Amino acid sequence: MKRSRTSIDAIFNQIENKEIGSFTVNSLGGNVHAAMDLADWIKENNISLIVEGNCFSSCANYFIPGASSVLIKSRSIAGLHGGALQKIWRRNYPWYLYVFPLMIIIDQ
Repeated sequence: MKRSRTSIDAIFNQIENKEIGSFTVNSLGGNVHAAMDLADWIKENNISLIVEGNCFSSCANYFIPGASSVLIKSRSIAGLHGGALQKIWRRNYPWYLYVFPLMIIIDQ
């Protein structure tokens, strides 16, 4: 399920004033700006990321670099690709033809 700005706000409301050390994700990606906001929170709060299932697109591009550590569980996968600031995103042709995902699989 793709995460929207509304669902990210709901996450912030749930975690407000709580001590959290790790964050478990299973995401196909979603809204770039919402993911960046959550990634900032992950970075600022020194959060460890646990991938259980999938972490694609915005999840992998922003959450993984922001995390203090990353555990990709057995039979889980993370897929990264180019970012929203690339020139290709601003052109009028299909950007997805030029995105080559890097797949990371760690079996523990």
